[in-house]
Parts: sequence; structure tokens; C-alpha cells
Amino acid sequence: MTQPIEFDDEAATEQYDEIPWSHLVEDLGRPGPSTPLIAGVALVVGIALGFVGAVVFGGGDTSAADDAPPAIVAPTGAPPAAPPETPVTTTDTPVSIAAAEPSPEVLFSEADLMAVADDHESRAAAVRAEWFVRDFFTVDGSGPIGAAPADVLEGIAPVHGPEVVTYVEWARAIIVEPTAPGEYDVAVAFQLLAADGDVFVRHPARSVRVPIIVGPDLETAAIGLPRPAPLETMHHAPPVVADQPAPQTILDEAVAAALRFGTDATIVGSSYQDGTWHIVTSVRFAGSAWPLQIDVAQPEGAP
Repeated sequence: MTQPIEFDDEAATEQYDEIPWSHLVEDLGRPGPSTPLIAGVALVVGIALGFVGAVVFGGGDTSAADDAPPAIVAPTGAPPAAPPETPVTTTDTPVSIAAAEPSPEVLFSEADLMAVADDHESRAAAVRAEWFVRDFFTVDGSGPIGAAPADVLEGIAPVHGPEVVTYVEWARAIIVEPTAPGEYDVAVAFQLLAADGDVFVRHPARSVRVPIIVGPDLETAAIGLPRPAPLETMHHAPPVVADQPAPQTILDEAVAAALRFGTDATIVGSSYQDGTWHIVTSVRFAGSAWPLQIDVAQPEGAP
């Protein structure tokens, strides 16, 4: 039976204290860490724990503390010095922020709107007057076809012979004058073709004035008979074809341009003015030869 071994704690302690440190390391059989290494590890661990504690329990951002200037420590017995004041620069100039202003709306004045309305009405009056003249002076057996209301022509309709046939070749409104709200006096020039046997003869151009009324929806009507009006014309002396020979290249270009208009072209005469040659040619088409003018620019640098 094994006997228990009794240890004397005091004797063991005293005996242990007398063992040198180098012998103790050898008895353990492994080298121990040096004192500086242990102290370094402890220091690193302490710094890490202090940083974590500051973040967890400090409750704020440490960036402000890092940027803060170091505290000023006053000497013992003296009151702590106040931190230096940062000078504040003030200005009396008010600071204004320009707000983005919306672009102004395009507004039309009453005069502008009335001008647009008058323009539409005058155009409608011109169209009705041209239509009325074509219908009034055309004699083809069909009678009026709507341009002239019946009450205008009732009892005073034109009287035509049995063989009369006429057509209005063209009609154009040349003057539109307002006479009252919604009423216009329109001057219309026109030219008449009248049958003469197997051919139609063109009559000289004439002009009449026709009273026209225009409604709010641009509906129109003639409200009176045509009134004869003078058709003013201007008469000039015909341009003089000077006997000034043009270069052959200019004549060739003029003939080529004239041939695009007809089937044959010959030179009649030529003149030169302000850098341009005016070539008069005789161009044949539709069974006749027509005198036409061809303008050709003088090439730069040519004599």
C-alpha cells in the first residue's frame, strides 16, 4: 500500500527560492521568453484594449479629436490659459443667391391678335372675290355655280346671245380694303377669253371691285355687283439691243441655255452692262419663234 507523501510548503518554498533561474530553465526542458519580449507584448495588448475601449465607450468620432490642437497645460499654481481665439472675418456685403428665373411667356397684344384675324379675313375676302369674278364672267351654259348669291343676280342676270361662250383665263385680287367690320372692297384684275367661231379671242385685261362680307368662321359672300375700276399699267420703252459683239464663249453659253427652252435658237443681238452680257435670242417652239433674253455673267479675269 502506497504511503502518502507529505510536503512541507514552507520548506519547499525556501528550497525553490534557492534554485538559480538558469537551473530552473534547464529543469523545465524548454527556453522561456525573455523579460523584454513579455513587456513588449503586454504593451501592445494594452494599447489595443485602450483604443477599443475609447471607440466603444467614447460614443463619438475620433477624427475630431485627432484634428484638435494639443491642450495647453498651465504651470502649477497658475490658472489654465484660455485657447487662442480664431479671428473671425466679417463683411457687410450681403450675399444673395440668384434664383433661376423662368423664361418670360410669349404674350400677344390685342393689336397682334386683331392683325392676325384681319389677315385671315382679308385672304378669305380675296379668295371669294376671285371666285365671284370667274363665276360672274364665265358663260358656258352652266350659269352661276355658287360664287354669287341668287339675290345679287335676281332680275339683273347677264343676258347672253345663243352662241356666246366666254371663260375667265385668270383672275387675281390686287387690292383688299376694309370698309366696315367684316366687310371688304376687293379689286380684282382678270382676262377674258371669248369664242369667235372656231377660235377663242383674248380680250384686254380688266379690273372690277367686288364688295365681300366675311363671317366669324371665315364664311364669305358677295354683297353687291361688280363695279368697273381702272387697271393702271406702266409703259416703258423696250430695251435697246446694242450692236456690241459678245465673245464666242458667251454666245455659245446663251444658245445652250435657249435650247433648253425651245427647239431652235439664233442670236439676234447682244449688249454688255455691269459685268453681265445680255444676249437676245430667237427661240422656236409651238410653231413660232419667240425673242427671249439670256443673261450670261462675264467670267472673272476675262477682258
